[in-house]
Amino acid sequence: MAKLKDIDNWEYLENGNEVFFLYNIDPDYCMFLEEDDMNRNKVESYSLNQIRPTLSWNKLVLKFRDRTINEFMTVFLDGVRFMSVAPNLGAINSVSSDILTFQYFIEDSLEFAVEKLFLSIKHGGISPDSFQQSNLFKNIVVFKDQTEMEKVLQSLKSKEDIIKEKCEPSKDDIKNCRLRLSMDFNNNELQSLNLKNICQEEKVSEYVINYLNDMRQNISIKD
Repeated sequence: MAKLKDIDNWEYLENGNEVFFLYNIDPDYCMFLEEDDMNRNKVESYSLNQIRPTLSWNKLVLKFRDRTINEFMTVFLDGVRFMSVAPNLGAINSVSSDILTFQYFIEDSLEFAVEKLFLSIKHGGISPDSFQQSNLFKNIVVFKDQTEMEKVLQSLKSKEDIIKEKCEPSKDDIKNCRLRLSMDFNNNELQSLNLKNICQEEKVSEYVINYLNDMRQNISIKD
């Protein structure tokens, strides 16, 4: 974790078809970008606000010499203009019959250390510009730690019906979502996407973000 947080000493490199990140202080530590051939979603709720909402998946492998330490799923967004660690999928109530999902990171996690590294590397195709970054985090919740996430979810469970009502996509929401995706997907592809779920997840993520911000503000005022 400490080495990943040392963002000034990681370097992005390309060698032929090989793409990797090298830790300059100790080059035995490196991260290799590998293709992912699994059939995964071509759009996620957090990609909707980009100019080009389609995404492609890769795997980032953190190694010490030849030993794999960890692996992270990554996505190229906005027409392969920048890269992000794929966020986690959470739920307001995982045992509910109608699950309300959202996308999230945990700030003190290894994966978010990699995300901050991506944000710091000024290289086309890796780091987003300020507009892309702002749009990305409109739909991704960032919890301080696991404890904060558990506290928020425990509180939101009692508001599940309210959240469902507020985050139910309207016909106009779905129509606008379809319009945003029409540049990258043909009609047949659009038919295969669950636009209602994508729109709902976008709204739930925004709801949780706003709730979390209000909670932090109230705690700050009390302190």
